Amino acid sequence: MFKNGLFLMVSFWYNIDLAKGESNCKRCVCPLKLVFKSREWYLQGFCLMREDYRTFKINRIIQPELLEDFFHGENFNPPAIEFKGTDSSSLIHKIKAVLRKANHI
Repeated sequence: MFKNGLFLMVSFWYNIDLAKGESNCKRCVCPLKLVFKSREWYLQGFCLMREDYRTFKINRIIQPELLEDFFHGENFNPPAIEFKGTDSSSLIHKIKAVLRKANHI
């Protein structure tokens, strides 16, 4: 988070399920939650392309990069994350993470 409740947006290529005939697509997202569920990490955010909340599996994210664009975190109210085909008693762990752009590699 930055001053006045501003957050950086991120962009990345997302590896969609090729078995369904879909290819990778570029996404620009306002990241809101990082969730660990059933031994997998997920990013929930507001997708500008879809103009809706989306949940992205972290291991399908390719070439993530921080953008120079900011968004106000308090303007978003993401829905509860539901995972299809999973037991509702499974644990979901939420963590707060801060992404920082490295000055060097």
